[in-house]
Amino acid sequence: MLDEPERIGYAVNHAGVDLISGLFDNKYGREAYERGVNDYYENHPVPEGFQKDQLVLTEEALNRAVTRTLKEMFELGMFENPYRDPKRAVEVVADQTDWEHAMDVHRKSVVLLKNDKTLPLNEQKLNRKKVYVECFYKDPQMAEKATEELKRKMNSKTIRLTESYKEADYAILMLHPSSGEYFNATPGYLELDLCEGKEVSNVDAKGRPAAETHMETTLSGVNRIKAIADAVHENRGKVIGNLNITLAWEVGNAEPYLDALTAGFDTKQSAILDVIFGNFAPVGKLPLTLPRGDEVLAVDMHGVCISPNDVPGYDKDQYMPENLKDENGKAYAYRDTAGNYYELDFGLSYEATV
Repeated sequence: MLDEPERIGYAVNHAGVDLISGLFDNKYGREAYERGVNDYYENHPVPEGFQKDQLVLTEEALNRAVTRTLKEMFELGMFENPYRDPKRAVEVVADQTDWEHAMDVHRKSVVLLKNDKTLPLNEQKLNRKKVYVECFYKDPQMAEKATEELKRKMNSKTIRLTESYKEADYAILMLHPSSGEYFNATPGYLELDLCEGKEVSNVDAKGRPAAETHMETTLSGVNRIKAIADAVHENRGKVIGNLNITLAWEVGNAEPYLDALTAGFDTKQSAILDVIFGNFAPVGKLPLTLPRGDEVLAVDMHGVCISPNDVPGYDKDQYMPENLKDENGKAYAYRDTAGNYYELDFGLSYEATV
C-alpha cells in the first residue's frame, strides 16, 4: 500500500534498515527525504495505518543509517589506514601461515552431495585408469580455457589423462553456471536451471510473465553431460562432478548422470581436487537449499510465486501445495537419485586416504 519513496522512508526511518541492497536509483530516496521538508502530505493523504513521520526520510534517520554503515565498514578494515607501512603490509600478505589457514577453510567449505563409493579417487582406484576432465561455463571460450588449465594441473599429479571421454574410466566435470550478470538483469526471471537454449517467458513492467519469450543459457554444453556419462558408464567407469554454487541452482539436468557430486562456492580448484582425490575428507554442509525444479518456482499470471519469495528455502515446504509434496511431506528441496535432499545443512563425508 506504500509507493517507492514511502517504502524507503518507512524502512530507514522507522524499521531499522541502514542499507537497501540492489537500489541503484537514488531518486526514490531523494523523494522520500524531500517529502519531509516540502509539506508533501499537506496535499496528499497519509496511507491508512501509517503516520507521516514514519514515511519520510529525515536527517536524523539518514545520519543514523550512514553512521552505522560506515562504522561497520571501518571496523571490517574496508578503508585503508593512511599511516600503514607498505613494506610491513607486503610481509603480512606473504605470511604462508595465513595462506595455509585460508586453504584449510577452502577445503572445509567443499560439500559432498552424492557418492556411491566412487570417492575418494585414491591411487588404487586410478591405477592404470584413464581420466577425462572438462570444465563447463556459460561462456564456451571460458570453458575451453579453464579445461586446458585443469589439464595442466592434473598432469602434474601424474594422472593418466585422455582427450576422449569415450575411452575414459573416470570423468571429472567442473560445472560453473551463471545467470544474468552483475548490474544487468535477464529479460525474464533469474534462471536457476542448468540449461542451454531454454525458452522462457519475458517479464513485464509489473513483474508478471509476458507473452514474449527469450532463450536462456546458464551452462553451455550441459546437454553433453549425459553423453559423457553414458560413454564412461559403457566402460564401467564413473563420473564425478563439481558444482560451483553462486545461486540456488536446479541440478536435475546434471545430477542423475553423476556417480559423485561435490559443491564449492567459488572455491579454490586445488581444494576441490584435494577432496576428490582423498587428500581431505569433506566436512562442508550446504548453506542453502537447492530447489527441486521449475514447478516449485512457478510464477502465475499475476506475478505471484508458488514458493513465497520472502521465505527461505528450508522453510518453504510449509507453504507449498500438498499435491507437490512427496511421501516425506517435502516439495521444495531437490531429491537426488540416491534419495538425499539437497537442503540446508546437508553434506556427506568419507574417510580421507592420506
